Amino acid sequence: MIDVRGKGLRQDHKARVLRGKNAAQGVRVVGQRYVSPTHVQVMLKLEPNAQSGNYSLIMMDALGQVTNPRNVEVMK
Repeated sequence: MIDVRGKGLRQDHKARVLRGKNAAQGVRVVGQRYVSPTHVQVMLKLEPNAQSGNYSLIMMDALGQVTNPRNVEVMK
């Protein structure tokens, strides 16, 4: 579970995990919960093929606009 905190978060934002500029392989968003305009909780699942290292978590709206990325480090 990751707590995403910031300004201007909305219920229509969907969490995405990236490795570089591509969708992350082996790290999936399995759920999220909007708490407030400054807080969203995101549940991630690490698959067996997930590689250790740095990933980016972004929030994307229906128009494809994204928030600033937040760094997430995966360690096995």
